[in-house]
Amino acid sequence: MLYEFVSGRHPSLSVIRNPRRIVTKVFFQTDLDWTDSLQEIKAIADRKTIPWKEISRITLEKKFSLTDKKHQGVVLISSPYPYCTLDEIIDQASRVASPSFLLILDHIQDPQNLGALIRSAELSGCQGVIIPKDRACDITTTVVKTSAGASELIPVAQVANINRTIETLQKEGISVIGLEETSGTRMLYDTDLTVPLALVIGNEGEGLKDLTRKTCDFLMEIPMQGKTASLNASVAGGIAMFEVLRQRKK
Repeated sequence: MLYEFVSGRHPSLSVIRNPRRIVTKVFFQTDLDWTDSLQEIKAIADRKTIPWKEISRITLEKKFSLTDKKHQGVVLISSPYPYCTLDEIIDQASRVASPSFLLILDHIQDPQNLGALIRSAELSGCQGVIIPKDRACDITTTVVKTSAGASELIPVAQVANINRTIETLQKEGISVIGLEETSGTRMLYDTDLTVPLALVIGNEGEGLKDLTRKTCDFLMEIPMQGKTASLNASVAGGIAMFEVLRQRKK
């Protein structure tokens, strides 16, 4: 079985809590200030009989090639990210009391953007994230860390074809809304987002693919003023997702 390492207190805690992950070992830096999160990681490791070891900071950084020193004194070795299927996400979304709310990412390539979008999705009440298998960023250790562990709390599915996925969701009665700044689109704050929906965020450089744009039920944009060309994908996605939450909290 392939394994990967995850560092940082919040990401490590989320990973070791995740029942779909197999954690084989935990390393703590010696002379740490044992915060609540570190104590919980250690307690879960003991409960699950996962071996753990204390080693020096220099040894920890050398062993895992950690050059940024942002590991916060903990690294764990885990099985790769456990993706869900599209059917599992649809099923889980149908079981919650609120209308379906999904996020589709149309070939996001930057792990920082992907992690930030997943973090916003989990915090805004999104029930699942859908990403393509090809020409897009996977859920890497960087994504897990950037998401502050949110990637372990929200189901993520990898699909072979985004447009067929959109059509599948539409057949389930889910409106698919593309976030795009172009003429003739609806404005975010004038759109009813309390219905079952999937929000589609485009690639950092090109936005939505042409076929994806055409397959969406409609396009929606964020009102802006100023001279800057556009918003970062993760910022735009965050604004739209929290507007969904705001409308549903009324």
